[in-house]
Amino acid sequence: YTEHEHKVSAVCLSPDPEQQMCCSADETFVNLWDIPTGTTMQTHNEHKDKITCMTWSPCDLDLVLSASERGTVVLWKLKTKTVTLFQPQKDYICCIKASPHSSALVAIGYRSGAALIINIELDQPRIMQKLRGFEMEITSICWCPVEGDSLLEIAAGHSGTLVAAAGGRLIKIWDSNTGKDVFYKRLQSSSNFKVNSQDPTTKKQWLDIQWPKSNPSSLISSSSAPHGDLCLWNLNTRTQQEPVIFDSSSINKHMRLIFNITLVGDRICTFSLDRIIAVWDLKSCKGLVSWSSFGGYPHCIRASPLDPGMVAIGAGDNTVRVWNQNNKSKPFDITCL
Repeated sequence: YTEHEHKVSAVCLSPDPEQQMCCSADETFVNLWDIPTGTTMQTHNEHKDKITCMTWSPCDLDLVLSASERGTVVLWKLKTKTVTLFQPQKDYICCIKASPHSSALVAIGYRSGAALIINIELDQPRIMQKLRGFEMEITSICWCPVEGDSLLEIAAGHSGTLVAAAGGRLIKIWDSNTGKDVFYKRLQSSSNFKVNSQDPTTKKQWLDIQWPKSNPSSLISSSSAPHGDLCLWNLNTRTQQEPVIFDSSSINKHMRLIFNITLVGDRICTFSLDRIIAVWDLKSCKGLVSWSSFGGYPHCIRASPLDPGMVAIGAGDNTVRVWNQNNKSKPFDITCL
């Protein structure tokens, strides 16, 4: 897919098996692609500023929503090729998520720390709830995959669908009907990690969360420390407790902060600032496989004269990767220097 001229800023796959994908880039275009053929099916450029995130409604496969730096949200109806714009508030939108239970509801997280529940099926989109409790930007937002309070002890007495958000070192869950919080956790920073003051990425507080449908009593999150742990939280208790840390002993673990988590069934895929991609098993909480990617073009490659199975690769992201091809049990045994 090569039609974008600038950095791709958001990607989402169709919730149904039609093999379609929407993506956006900094030139403000949103494209609908056909995955098998790699061709553009539709496009629009209604955004007048940079697009930051998008979501495809699981309840209305005809609807794709995208959001921008200045707080504009575009509703794109694919079948009729029509778009509607609205601006709930003038603020940078960091994340947006359509409800899995209602085509009318969408959750939006802002850089200011505000989180909104919007009804988009009224004559004019209207704010239904303002969810409070964040002072830093909300970097991730998601809906509980099940409705009602029968599965979660923390939701007892609440009838609305739960919404979770994360940002900084804070994870919070609200009742979407009342706006009351039902779960609150502030993650501890790692005292063992030495921050490189010359590296601006180590100062960035970024959390991503996913709520697994196969295990709705748990919440998956990245860690607040910059060394790339993946965490599993038990939501069936109100007591303070530490998360289960996924076992990464059989893979090359993330050595930098995880900034994106994708969930497909019981498989979890994570991406980190050290360009490592890892796949995990939710049931066993173990890593399955990982491999290293590049943040720029590979510019040079050399094999060791003493051990030809060791290969060094220099890339445009200012790193050197050493690939140990002698390790038959771990074909992607790559160390990032």
